Amino acid sequence: MSDVLKLIDNGELEAALSQLQSELQKHPRHAPSWFLTAIVYERLNNLGKAYFCLESAIKLAANNKHYLAYQAKLLSHGNAIVNISCHALSMAKEIVDDLDINSINTTETLILIATTYRKLKDFKQALAFYSKAASLSSKHQAPANIHNDLGVIYQLYNQNKKALKHLNLAIEHNPQDYMACWQLSQLTLDTPELTIKQLEKKLSDNSNNANAQIYLHYALARIKEKQQDYRSSFQHLQQGSLAYQQLHPYEVEDDLALFKHLASSYTQAFLQQPATNHSHPAQPIFIVGLPRTGTTLVEQIINGSPQLSTAGELLHFNRFFEAACSQLNPQHSGIERYQNLANVNHALLGKLYLQSCIPLAGNTPYFIDKYPFNFILVGAIAKAIPQAKFVHIRRNPMDACFSNYKHLFRFNSANYSYSLTDLGHYYQGYKELTDHWQQCLPQRFYTLHYDELVSDPIAQSQALMRFLNLDWQPQLLDFHQSKHAVSTPSAAQVKQKIYRSSQQHWRHYETELAPLVKLFEQ
Repeated sequence: MSDVLKLIDNGELEAALSQLQSELQKHPRHAPSWFLTAIVYERLNNLGKAYFCLESAIKLAANNKHYLAYQAKLLSHGNAIVNISCHALSMAKEIVDDLDINSINTTETLILIATTYRKLKDFKQALAFYSKAASLSSKHQAPANIHNDLGVIYQLYNQNKKALKHLNLAIEHNPQDYMACWQLSQLTLDTPELTIKQLEKKLSDNSNNANAQIYLHYALARIKEKQQDYRSSFQHLQQGSLAYQQLHPYEVEDDLALFKHLASSYTQAFLQQPATNHSHPAQPIFIVGLPRTGTTLVEQIINGSPQLSTAGELLHFNRFFEAACSQLNPQHSGIERYQNLANVNHALLGKLYLQSCIPLAGNTPYFIDKYPFNFILVGAIAKAIPQAKFVHIRRNPMDACFSNYKHLFRFNSANYSYSLTDLGHYYQGYKELTDHWQQCLPQRFYTLHYDELVSDPIAQSQALMRFLNLDWQPQLLDFHQSKHAVSTPSAAQVKQKIYRSSQQHWRHYETELAPLVKLFEQ
């Protein structure tokens, strides 16, 4: 087994798989071999086979808590495991809820459980398991990723001093943890001059490391912005975005073509014939729009209502939709994969989505899905879930685009945002598509303008709650006093009262953003 572990650690996965398969032919009831095979398949991104192998290991060692914790982690991928997709999260929650924290004393198992709770948006439990994992080792022995994860979760709770402590420990343990360096820059605390010099030295020492360049340039851009050194901040943004584009090539025309195709497929006439009515206890409210435009603010306002709960940013519908399109057009890729959308079984899509949300939706009549990019699939969602409503947040183009440009998103989640030209064209395509949804679904699609919300929050929030058929209360605007975690990059912003300082923030960079201004003027 030691040889196999060495191969896995070195990333020689095919060689490890070959050895494990030979071992299982000789000893088919050897649970550790099944378990390691599951690990290899997960790293090869074959979650279906990983889950099958793990089930085989658990049948042979039913009381192995580490295997069970790993099973929960696999299930937390949700509908990526196709055969059990709509029940995966419920199964994951059931497993980890049965694992008593006091009976587990191995760091690896605790991390698996914590990771699962984090994916289930149960940050309180994730914090407890990560904390115990860290406490089992001295600060120099604990894996750096534990401290990184603790730092991120404390940041979600807006506990910046604790976040700072753990992110510093992550970097101390692993100086090459460039993501932790970037996370450090996102804290609202002032950054010491010593830390800035250390980041600049790391940048200089890693001139040929594209990943390091991305994280460190974006970290320094944020720090320089907090110091109001806007020219230096923009220079770092330019360098960071160029490094990102080299690693992740992108063609904005592909997205624009998809937007047009979806609008022509989901017409008003087609959407007036809903797929079916689902007997589901909760009604979803989709908060959509470009990221960094106020979607989290709106989520926090309406989440103050006792009539609803928030499930966070869910990729569920997107994954079910992609799977349906792939089954319909298995030989095609790109935009051709989305041919014949009228033949998609929208009723099944709605059923699968709603079932998959049960462990996240709470026990309230309504629940929020705040994945901003659902603005792309409004037509498919509206067709699949007749009771769904949509709240669309629109921000003025310059503030929206610059807020996207200066933010480092999870890799491959917003590739349009690293070029000002791509950003401008993407914004125009997004606006045309959301205008189409507004025209097709006037009773179900509500556009709320960010600038109007922050200028007159009472009137705007009252109008929004009327649209949702929910009761308005003054306490809804006290969202910043909430103690719960906010699982988006906007966590710090929504832990304070509504403010207007982000309006026209782009004007600090007016000279640098002149090409974008010109594009919108045209």
